[in-house]
Order: sequence, then C-alpha cells, then structure tokens
Amino acid sequence: DDALGGAEGRYETHMLRMVEACRMRAHCLRLEPGDDLLAKLRAFVVERQIDAAVVLTCVGSTATTTLRPAAAAAPKVFEGAHDIVSLTGTIGRAGHNLRLSVCDEECRVVGGHAMEGCLVRTTAEVCLGCAAAAAARLPPLSHPPPPRLRVRAPPPSPPASPTPSPSST
Repeated sequence: DDALGGAEGRYETHMLRMVEACRMRAHCLRLEPGDDLLAKLRAFVVERQIDAAVVLTCVGSTATTTLRPAAAAAPKVFEGAHDIVSLTGTIGRAGHNLRLSVCDEECRVVGGHAMEGCLVRTTAEVCLGCAAAAAARLPPLSHPPPPRLRVRAPPPSPPASPTPSPSST
C-alpha cells in the first residue's frame, strides 16, 4: 500500500472511485443570504454537468441549519446564527454525500448529513474540486450500505393468533 491511496495507487471514497490520479478543476461559489446551501450546490453541478466533485473548503454562516444525524430517519432543524465549521463530502449530478458542522455563539458544535433547509445567513463560499476523469468511473456500490445507514420500514406486525372455531370445541 502506498501512503496516499492504498494498494497500487487506487483512490477510493464513498461516491467516487478513481483507479489513478487525475487533474482537478476548482469551482468557487459565493452563496447569498437566504440561499439554500444544498439546493444551490445541487443546481450548480446539474447546470455545469459535473458528475464527480469533492468539497475542498467552505466558510460562511447559516440562519437555519437542517441536519440528519447518523442513523436517524428525521432531520433536526437548528434556528439562529451559526458559523459553518466544516462542509465535507462528495457531490455530482447523480447525488451527494455531504456532512455539515456548524457552531453557535457559545462555540457548541453540531453536525450531520447536510439536508435542504440550510439557509445562508451572511454568505457561504464553497470551493468544489471537480475530477473530470472520475465521471466515467463512478461504479455502482458492490455491496449494500451498512445497516446503520439504511432507513428501515417498521417491522411487520406478527400474524394474528387463530381464533378457535366454535365447531372445534
């Protein structure tokens, strides 16, 4: 294994898989107050036909932050001024896998899966690194996601006990 990418220079992340290194183009976006962070990023990659990008950096603030904690089915909404501490993950036309951490005025940090409903308070500056050569190499998952990441349906109700018929007594 090499120090950067595992066996024989293979680089892998959740959504991207690159067999070899490739050049990367950087796109920097400035989001304005009231913009939905995720909706704007998704619209940008669709408009630019970007199939494989990673978040390089993000600075800014949110007025409303919507996050889904790990293994939770429902998102949590945090109202009020929050600084963006980090935004990391991958995004492309086929989907995204982004995590967002924010802190409040007491420097308490919360984080989770970034959901629509993260509204920019002042600005948000996001830099995406786009790996054009990775677009043709986006593989389907070779295995299902771990059970803790699946949203599960409630278990089926147990079958009703048969009631004895009057003729069997």
